[in-house]
Amino acid sequence: MKRCLLILLFCLVGNVVSAYSAGDTCLAKVNIDLTDDTSSVIDFGYVYVGDTLNSGVVIVRTGPNAVQLPSAAPPYFVKSTTPNSSSANDFEEFDVSINTFPFRLSNIESFKNFPIQFIARDSSIYKSGKKEAKLNFSVRGDPDASCVAVNRGITVRATKSFMPLWTDDSYLSFDSVYVNPVSQIVDTIRIHNVYKIDTIKADTTSFNYTKRAQSVFTFAPNQKLSFAPKPGFENPFVTRYFPTQRGVDSVLYKFIHKNPYYSKATPQIDTMYVTAFGVGVEQKLSIAEVQPSNAKIINDTINVGAIHAEQPDTIRIVLRNDGNIAFHHEGISLTNKETFQLEKAINVNGVFLPPDATDTLSIIINPKNEGLFESVCTIKSDISSRVRGVPVSVKEITFVITGQSIRPRIEPLSNVVRFDSVIVFDECLWDTTKTLTLRNVSNYASEITSVVVIPSNAPFFVTKQPFTLQPGNSEKVDVVFSPRTVGSFSAVLQITTKENNLPIVVNLVGKGIESKPIACKVPMLQTIKPGNKIVIPIMVDKELVALTNRFSSTIVFDSTLLKYSAWSKTGTASSLLSSNQFDIRESSRGRLQIVMQSSQYYLAKDTLVNLVFDTYLGNDIKTDVVITSSEFGRENCASALPVVYQQGIVKLDSVCGLELKVGSTSKTQFIIFPLTPNPAQDYTEVVFNIPVSTSTQFEIVNSVGVKVTSTESSVFNQGVHTLRIPIQELSEGTYTLIMKANDFIGVERFVVTK
Repeated sequence: MKRCLLILLFCLVGNVVSAYSAGDTCLAKVNIDLTDDTSSVIDFGYVYVGDTLNSGVVIVRTGPNAVQLPSAAPPYFVKSTTPNSSSANDFEEFDVSINTFPFRLSNIESFKNFPIQFIARDSSIYKSGKKEAKLNFSVRGDPDASCVAVNRGITVRATKSFMPLWTDDSYLSFDSVYVNPVSQIVDTIRIHNVYKIDTIKADTTSFNYTKRAQSVFTFAPNQKLSFAPKPGFENPFVTRYFPTQRGVDSVLYKFIHKNPYYSKATPQIDTMYVTAFGVGVEQKLSIAEVQPSNAKIINDTINVGAIHAEQPDTIRIVLRNDGNIAFHHEGISLTNKETFQLEKAINVNGVFLPPDATDTLSIIINPKNEGLFESVCTIKSDISSRVRGVPVSVKEITFVITGQSIRPRIEPLSNVVRFDSVIVFDECLWDTTKTLTLRNVSNYASEITSVVVIPSNAPFFVTKQPFTLQPGNSEKVDVVFSPRTVGSFSAVLQITTKENNLPIVVNLVGKGIESKPIACKVPMLQTIKPGNKIVIPIMVDKELVALTNRFSSTIVFDSTLLKYSAWSKTGTASSLLSSNQFDIRESSRGRLQIVMQSSQYYLAKDTLVNLVFDTYLGNDIKTDVVITSSEFGRENCASALPVVYQQGIVKLDSVCGLELKVGSTSKTQFIIFPLTPNPAQDYTEVVFNIPVSTSTQFEIVNSVGVKVTSTESSVFNQGVHTLRIPIQELSEGTYTLIMKANDFIGVERFVVTK
């Protein structure tokens, strides 16, 4: 096999390095000149197995004393491996001719050439590849070889190949490239001809691809697949990588050379392999979840809904790495910093977010005022520093956070509460109640601190205590209107909440009207054949009776002609009352006591109740039906309305001889009807009959006959009369009423209870 001797130049002026020894006996100044382009490294380049490459160093004496290198043995000359040596015997292929030892430099500026060789041994013991060793020279004084003038180490390198073609790029890694990069990523495989004489020809027509690598690995447009590098020169082989999908891509290039130094009939085929490798990556950071859960995610916008003004709230955005490369950011920014503040970033402590993993971004939202708010969150990725071909559009991930700041809002279902006309009556404080409904229409609880009527002297009253109204809930507030005088009234109901500076105002409107007397009537005239039942209705004003729920009265009649039998509520104002709410009974003969009371108001009907009587042939053909001591009550008022009466008469139909039978007695009879004083009243009503016009006086005496009260003597016409006599001064006990009319004196006992 032919060999080519590589001749290197010596004494490169710019590479002179001076070294001095310590001590008076070694004063030689020695320079060592290297023949490569650095002061400490000789790179022999590329060499084919069996070839020898030559280089060398020059030692120049510049000091006053002679120096020597006694031999090629340690410690004067030592060969060793370096941390970069590919094997433990790398230094054995580097050598220095022993013919140069020993030597001495007696004269100033004298020098010595030391040839250094790399012998590419053709043996399996010495493998191909990068070789490196360290050559250490120890120049000594002359004649004292124990005195060290200078120690110097030289690093030597060579690349050895067992084939004519060699490349340092047997593994070409494009590393990570963004899918559909902004431009094709280009790298170069440098093919070296390690022959020294002949030009060789290489062919790259054979390639092995992964399944989809053929579409992503391409050659430069002007790349020649067959090439012939000159001896000692290199040929660049340009390849491009353009991934279109995520994942790993690779291709195996075969560089084929038919070695002419073997038999031409059966030439040796040398094949060199180069693997190109790349990963198509894509960055994709998506919003996986937002807390609170009522937030809505639409594309790249997060709507957090309503947030309480001036009450900070935190949203947590769970970000998921849907790409196939770990995510890391260089910074996170938020616009509208008055409202938005970053509480926790992702990639805390520089930790990368792996694919399919999640991390949480926490942002504090603190709106100062009501209204819409918005912020753009920008996450700046550092992917450009780790991946090639990254489009500008993916260097920043942005999303928008929107929402609305509100204060808890309480809305009344009505802005005006109108009251019906309320009666003003001295004996009863009338009132009516309306209910106002308040509703919390916001997403936050509201604390109602006060509900008051303004002005405070208005006839409207509310007793609502402070309360908390939860979101979506309602609360009822009862407002009472109770006028003391006749007239129109207005006020405002002011509702104050803890969260709002402005109170809620509801207008109150009502009218007090003068009381009208309620009519309490029985039919003016009813006729009946004796022996039949007669129904006597108690008739009322239906509009007024509907304002009451209690009734008491006394009905006086001739007990020889009428006898109470029953009552009926059917179709009347009292039809909603139950049976146990009626108390109707005769307290004595000819005197019917009525009490009706309920929590419900009477219906608006003109008949309060129907009374049923049996009829008989009495002492007269007719009887006065006198309704007296009537009171209509409501709630806390026993007497809520003044009462006017209409009395009636029940007359028997003509029966043969009836007038003759009863006429003589009825014309001459003085009658005092039984007395039953009402304990709740300060008077008792006396019902009496006068057969002729006469002067009449009444006295009341106690149980021992002492007069306790009396009336003035008054003239009464013929007929039935009612007289009220005060009894408030009487204590409980039995008394006697004495009626004096001309020669008639009548008595009637009664009992006073309190």
